[in-house]
Amino acid sequence: MDIHDSEGLGMHSFLQPIADLETATKSASGCLPEDPGVSTLEFIESCFIPKHVELKTQAGRTHYRAILKHVLRPETVDRLLLPYKGVSKSRMKSIPEWPYLDETKLCDICPDHVRQLTSLAVTHGYSPQTVKHIKNVVYAIISHAKRERILSGDNPIAEVHLPPIKRRAYDPISLFDAKAIFRMMGYPERQISLIVLNSNMSVSEVCALQWNHVNLTQRTAYVEDSLVPPRSILVSYRQSSAGLTRVTADRVRTIELSPSLADLIDALSRQRGAFGGFIFLSRSGMPISPARILKSKLKPIGRRLGIDFSWHTLKEIHDVLLQDLRAKLNSELAIL
Repeated sequence: MDIHDSEGLGMHSFLQPIADLETATKSASGCLPEDPGVSTLEFIESCFIPKHVELKTQAGRTHYRAILKHVLRPETVDRLLLPYKGVSKSRMKSIPEWPYLDETKLCDICPDHVRQLTSLAVTHGYSPQTVKHIKNVVYAIISHAKRERILSGDNPIAEVHLPPIKRRAYDPISLFDAKAIFRMMGYPERQISLIVLNSNMSVSEVCALQWNHVNLTQRTAYVEDSLVPPRSILVSYRQSSAGLTRVTADRVRTIELSPSLADLIDALSRQRGAFGGFIFLSRSGMPISPARILKSKLKPIGRRLGIDFSWHTLKEIHDVLLQDLRAKLNSELAIL
């Protein structure tokens, strides 16, 4: 054996334990060694989820679970995210022709991969917002790989330009439709809508409203380290598909109850009983989901009237009714 070979073998034997230690250290930290040939699935499972997704809030994890199912096979995503609290299993199944990136090498991901994903998403009727989220999640995966020094250079997904969002044009809500919608509403969609229209609360905030956050008395109340003035509401939570979460700091506020809003909530307390907990409860005892109310209650009303109903439609209804009231008031003033 050549002396140089023997020296090289000896040096290799000396350095190997150090290399093994570095590999073990990186594996213990939940991230792969620097290997541009690693598959997208391996990287997401070993690095992206534990060091990025797991650090998100429940809402953030739910978002990644939903969008990753358009990047990896849905069954795979269910397996990867099932251990994390607040992420539930979905019934979504793999689509045969979908260009999932499970086996694609991380270093091989290019703009065309994202264009194929987003193009098929459009073909399958996904919303422009979902299409945008698909691109953003792939961008986040590549960006995280760059932070972990597994990839280098610019993020190629930045080159992908999505088509502008086209809003569907709908006929404006008529006064007849506005009145018909309210006549067809029942509990709880009518009460939720009236609270939304008589305050600056969002639907998700109304659905998360709790009795102990409502002060119907003439004295100041103390709730969750906050002073709630007389006849006011403390807004500090919201209810969405991600579950019950606190609103951001700039959205925590108190709302003064107008006479009509106070009467409405007082009537609810007498009819339903203000025994603590949430004002609007589902059968399971949890706060009502705005998405479920929209789907099960309001969408059917919209279909009967030929209207594509959304929660935004409430604002249109409100504007139409206000315009009608102004017209009547102006007529009466003209007569006077």
